[in-house]
Amino acid sequence: MLTQLQITSAKSKAKPYNLSDGQGLVLAVQTSGSKLWRFRYRYGGRQKTLHIGPWPATSLADAREKCREARKTIAAGLDPALEKKRAKVTARFAVATTFKDVALEWIAKCEREGRAEITLDKIHWLLGMAYPLIGSHPINTITPTEALSVLRKVEAKSRYESARRMRSILSRVFRYGIATARCDRDVAADLRGALTTPRTVHHAAIIDPRDVGVLLKTMDGYTGQEVTRMALRLSPHLVRPTRRTALGRMDRARFRQGGLVDPHREDEDAASTPGAPLAASTRDDRGAARDHRSSPVPLPVHGQPEAADV
Repeated sequence: MLTQLQITSAKSKAKPYNLSDGQGLVLAVQTSGSKLWRFRYRYGGRQKTLHIGPWPATSLADAREKCREARKTIAAGLDPALEKKRAKVTARFAVATTFKDVALEWIAKCEREGRAEITLDKIHWLLGMAYPLIGSHPINTITPTEALSVLRKVEAKSRYESARRMRSILSRVFRYGIATARCDRDVAADLRGALTTPRTVHHAAIIDPRDVGVLLKTMDGYTGQEVTRMALRLSPHLVRPTRRTALGRMDRARFRQGGLVDPHREDEDAASTPGAPLAASTRDDRGAARDHRSSPVPLPVHGQPEAADV
């Protein structure tokens, strides 16, 4: 066994060498003069080495104590070197264990993955409603009841769809916490059947032109998300009005005033008449169809050959 005098008087040489203390514990003397405690052992039929620490920061008594603990770990069927690595990983992530800390780490991961800015804004908005209740709690101590209280607060404002999306976001944060060894369970996954399912409400079509004006003014005055605002302003120009809506009636009135054929009625008549040709999709084709209908030359009937060109 080594003594304190032997350790102190050990000098560096041209090559590293070891001073044995017995039972696998050695003091490795490096060429630079530094001295490191190491524990040599066999695990799974392989020779392995556990780095205990430098001398004199780790004294002889401390090195022997850690060596005894390593032997106990081997007797329990575990690899002390692997357990040391796991402890380091756990200690690194254990610094930030609150729900808010884990959530911010997960959001940073989403940013590195290139998530859309509008998606990240929604995640920040949803988690911002959860922080006041569970943000400061250690993530591994949050219970399903506490997570449900966060969702119930959102449901109390009749925001059922927001509550469902928040449950999904909370579940992702908990799963990230499991992956980073900060919690053992996704408590939000147990709340899928506890939330109110939003009911889809269908609204009647607007058939009064005055109501259309009110709708257009409301759409033009929307001040929410930029993408939604742009979509609302574009929709009157892109959505095709039907005959039952006020926009459809106004569209047909403009066609009548100009002496043109109503494209909506033309399409419906062509679709409802058996054997009638389909309406053309362009204005030139519609004009050609009207020329054929007004021409005194009869059109060929299906099943009869056309007259030869003169």
